[in-house]
Amino acid sequence: MFRPPAKLQALGLAQLLSAAGDRLHYLALVALVTARAATLGVDAAPALLTLAVVMLLPTLLFAPLAGPIVDRLSLVAVLVVTDALRGITVLFMPAAYDRAGVDLLFVAVFLLFTLNVFFLPARAAIPPRIVHRDQLLAANAFLALIIVIATIGATAIGGWAVDHLGWRNALYVDGITYLISALLLISLRGSAPPRTTRRRAGWRVYWAEVLSGFQLLARSTPARRSVTAWLGLWIGAGVLHVAGTIHIQNSPGQMK
Repeated sequence: MFRPPAKLQALGLAQLLSAAGDRLHYLALVALVTARAATLGVDAAPALLTLAVVMLLPTLLFAPLAGPIVDRLSLVAVLVVTDALRGITVLFMPAAYDRAGVDLLFVAVFLLFTLNVFFLPARAAIPPRIVHRDQLLAANAFLALIIVIATIGATAIGGWAVDHLGWRNALYVDGITYLISALLLISLRGSAPPRTTRRRAGWRVYWAEVLSGFQLLARSTPARRSVTAWLGLWIGAGVLHVAGTIHIQNSPGQMK
C-alpha cells in the first residue's frame, strides 16, 4: 500500500487548500456579480461573461510562455511565492470592489489567474523531486484524488459559505487558505535543486524553447487534439458559467 512521504503529504494538504480556494473564490465572485446586477436591476449575463473571459485570458496569453520561465526558477520558490501572492490578491478583492467597483475587481481576478498560470506547471513538476520514480504514478494519483475531493467538497461547502457568510467574508477565508498553503509549501525546500544551467541561458534559448512547443503542436496530432479538447472544455464551461447561473437564478423559488 502506498504511503505518501512527509513532503508529499505537505504538498497534498497545500493542494487541498489551494483547490478548495479556487472553487470558493469562483463561487464568491459569481455571487458578487449576480448580486450587483440584481441591485442595479440589470441583466447579469454581460458581467458573468466578462468574468469568464478575464479568468480565461491569462491562460491564453501566458501559458505558452510560463513553462520555460518556471523551468529556470526554483520550483518551490515559484509555488510559495505564487500561492502567497494569490492569497494577498484574494484578500484585496473586497477593497478593490469597494474602491473602484467591478473594473478594479476584474483586474485583481486577471492577476489571480495569471499567478495560476505559473503555479500549475510548478506544481505538476514537483512530484518527481519528492518521491522515487517507482512511486511517481501512485503519487500523481494521490494528488489527483485530492484535487477531486477538494473540488467536490469546496463546491458543496462553498455554496453554503457564500450564502451564509456573504461573498466578502468568503473571499477573506479563501485568501487565508492560500496563505496557509504557502506556509505548507515552504516545507518542500531542498526538494528541487537549483537549475543553474538553465538560469544562465539567455533569451534566445528561452524563445527557442517556446517555439519548440508550438512546433510540437504543429507536428503532433495527439497534442492538437488535446489542445482542442481543452479549448472545447473551457468554452463549454464558459457557456455553463453564464447560462447555468442565469437559469438557476430564474428558476421557481429562487430569490430575484
